[in-house]
Amino acid sequence: MQQDETRLESAEQQQGIQDENEPETTEEQQDIELEPSDLERKVAAIPPAQWKAWQAICGGALGVISGLGLYFARTETFSAYGFPLALILMMLVPSMVARSVKRDITYGRRIALLAFALMLVLQLALLLLHII
Repeated sequence: MQQDETRLESAEQQQGIQDENEPETTEEQQDIELEPSDLERKVAAIPPAQWKAWQAICGGALGVISGLGLYFARTETFSAYGFPLALILMMLVPSMVARSVKRDITYGRRIALLAFALMLVLQLALLLLHII
């Protein structure tokens, strides 16, 4: 019983020592963390209509590049993983961009998926025409 109490006391003392060693965050540190970066400021200054146009251009380019990647990489090894890799690429790139600029990019994601779907339909049409 006494051993359990001494273990509990020593654990509490160690916890107290660890708490003392942790630096306290000051208001100045919190202000620095909340201050927007240069990229965030530049993107925030873009008007909504122009931001939507940028999303359409970049989303379309991402979808076309992913579709072309599937078309030009027709090896046995890559084709099995090509479609999932293209979809992962199309999900990760917009997420990283959204995290960096802290602005909504839903429209760009939709355009990217639409462009990717159109590239897949185009590839299917070319395949069917080649077979016929």
